Amino acid sequence: MTWLAGGASIQQVAADLGYKSIPSLMPMFCKALGSSPGHYMAARHSG
Repeated sequence: MTWLAGGASIQQVAADLGYKSIPSLMPMFCKALGSSPGHYMAARHSG
């Protein structure tokens, strides 16, 4: 979350965490936070 909030791309975060692609990161992200990275960050910035 810190990386995304700091401006890192989802692709960069996925690679830094050892995932081969964004789709391989999505299930873990959604399970942990309840939404996709894009929806999660949009919600954080809107309120």
